[in-house]
Amino acid sequence: MNAFAERLSARDRLFLDLEGANAPQHVAVLCWLDAKPLRGADGALDLALIRRRIEARLHAVPRTRQRLAFAPVDRHPVWVDDASFDLALHVLHTALPKPGGERELAKLVGRLVAEPVDRERPLWELWFIEGVTRTRCALLAKVHHCMVDGVGGFDWFGRLLVSAKGEQIAEPPPWTPRPAPDRDELLRREIGHRAERWLGALRKLPRWLESREELESIASRAVERATTLGETLSAALEPAPTTPFNAPLGPLRGFAWRSLAMSRVDALRAGLGGTVNEVALACVAGALRSLLIAEGAEVEGVTLRASVPVNRRRAGDPDDGGNRVAICVIELAVGISDVRERYAAIREASARAKASHQVEGLELLDEVAELTTSALVGAAARVALQNRPFNLVVTNIPGPSEPLRLLGAKLHALAPVVNLTEGVGLGVALASYAGQLSFGCIADPHLVPGLAAFADAILSSFEELEKSVA
Repeated sequence: MNAFAERLSARDRLFLDLEGANAPQHVAVLCWLDAKPLRGADGALDLALIRRRIEARLHAVPRTRQRLAFAPVDRHPVWVDDASFDLALHVLHTALPKPGGERELAKLVGRLVAEPVDRERPLWELWFIEGVTRTRCALLAKVHHCMVDGVGGFDWFGRLLVSAKGEQIAEPPPWTPRPAPDRDELLRREIGHRAERWLGALRKLPRWLESREELESIASRAVERATTLGETLSAALEPAPTTPFNAPLGPLRGFAWRSLAMSRVDALRAGLGGTVNEVALACVAGALRSLLIAEGAEVEGVTLRASVPVNRRRAGDPDDGGNRVAICVIELAVGISDVRERYAAIREASARAKASHQVEGLELLDEVAELTTSALVGAAARVALQNRPFNLVVTNIPGPSEPLRLLGAKLHALAPVVNLTEGVGLGVALASYAGQLSFGCIADPHLVPGLAAFADAILSSFEELEKSVA
């Protein structure tokens, strides 16, 4: 059997390079499920049944049985089959202390999210949690960001877990792990990859030299790319304002979630003009204003900066997971007290960010990394983060519009969890699902002790905007 290894992209590697002891780089989603269809005869969750259902679908998501290996010299990561794969190490079970409840669930999720996934094994975990209520259990799915981004995470989740009502568990196809290449072979493959990139560029050289028009076009593109890269680096090197939650991260995490009916969000968006994302950013900006006031920090005239992932998927892209997002930094005018003026300022900031070349600049850095060394992107990102180019992360992920099921158990609601990077102690993830828009708020509890109040303030800001339209 031939040796198998699949190379990570420079952008996928970035999330490995950014990971630190107090900054695990996995994303997650918390789900609420009907417990009865998942229980065995003893009344407890039937983990053997759940594992059998998941095992039957592992072939649909090959990455679930692959671990990391690293080429010599550059240490570029590749995926190889995990010869010692054990599903029991990935589908796990825990329970809340009785009588359970949402506060206890939030504490448990914070603890589980704070723990990194084991790099010696495939980079995912599914935690089934009993005792949330008498009739419901919870599921926390954790996946490393080098495997999926937010949009890809929902696809991963669906292919692995989702079943139709009454669907029978199929026998899993036989699986034999392929041998991994040795160090010498990994080095040869990495050198071959770099050489092929350079040869591809050199093959274009004769065509470029054929005509003056072609050379002028190349020169014009070079100037445009230099401008693009300059805008990206300028945004990365300009420090964001200082806040109480922009400090070195500790090992703990707090978590809180809130939700809104999607019909209310759509009605408000239509009344205000703009997008759902701009409405969400305005709600987060209002909550940030409340948070800073509660901390005794200055707010008048303050503009904070949000790192907002942008989906860059194109028709025909391979369905193999990985990251196809870029980052756009959008200014949030928390210093404006009037809710409508603040919304208008955020719409203008969003338009400026979209008109800039930030997204294209990151993709250009990826191209440079593939020609030289992908460690370049990680090193540049670490330098930029030390300079704190943004204050928080706000990501918006479109989810399924219809309710999902696992072994007949209806998934009633979900709340997404975003990863935090060093120096950024607060993040907000939004996800639409089955007529609801959920806000998942994560923070270092020492930097944001009032996370529940912050989550409440997001809803209060939304209601303020509703009243302003009415």
